[in-house]
Amino acid sequence: MSAEEFPKKELETLWAPWRVEYFKKEPRDLSFLSAAAQASDDAAHLVITRRKNSFLIMNRYPYAVGHLMAVPYRKIAELSALGENEVVELWNLVGHAQALLRAATKAQGF
Repeated sequence: MSAEEFPKKELETLWAPWRVEYFKKEPRDLSFLSAAAQASDDAAHLVITRRKNSFLIMNRYPYAVGHLMAVPYRKIAELSALGENEVVELWNLVGHAQALLRAATKAQGF
């Protein structure tokens, strides 16, 4: 995904405690990461980029503008459970996320 394709509209959603009642009313799908990992419609699941072992997804209810999550496809309890290739790919994806945010939103701090 290029900076021009980055879904800037989604950055308008911010965490606000007074909105808790709003999302408490929504049905909670606790498997949203698994659903996003398997989805074919990336835009509907806010998936920004996919790699072999991990993907980059926007937080639907962020605490701060531009909150992205780098997620391994393999469900693990500890980062130490990832293999070396998975760790390298995940961190490269984090760097890609920073570059996207810097280009798309002129972000200056992370």
